[in-house]
Amino acid sequence: TVPAKPAPLTPEEKEAARLNPGLNRAAYAIMMGLRPEGVREWNYSTNLQKHGGMGERELLAAAQFACDLQIWDRCINTSERTRTELDFEQRFPMPFRETVVKRSQSINLDPAYVYGLIRQESRF
Repeated sequence: TVPAKPAPLTPEEKEAARLNPGLNRAAYAIMMGLRPEGVREWNYSTNLQKHGGMGERELLAAAQFACDLQIWDRCINTSERTRTELDFEQRFPMPFRETVVKRSQSINLDPAYVYGLIRQESRF
């Protein structure tokens, strides 16, 4: 069976991720085109900055922060690090949904198949 969706993030949890200096540095670097440096900063902020890394709820909030910024690989990667609170909308986002669905259907492909290929090959 599919686990229940986690409780919605609280405004405080979202705000803590949004104000996290390391996540902000990482996001800024990625958006400037400094992806390797940004990914390293993101990983440090989520895994090493605090002993034992971020907790489950912190990871969900960090993942949502990345999703909101459309940094899809960090959204997916960070969400995948949770073990008990599984948010499948974060783990399997569907950016460009309208375009993907329209084009997939026009060539008789299941949009889920197309998203699976996109995710596997590039994480968007």
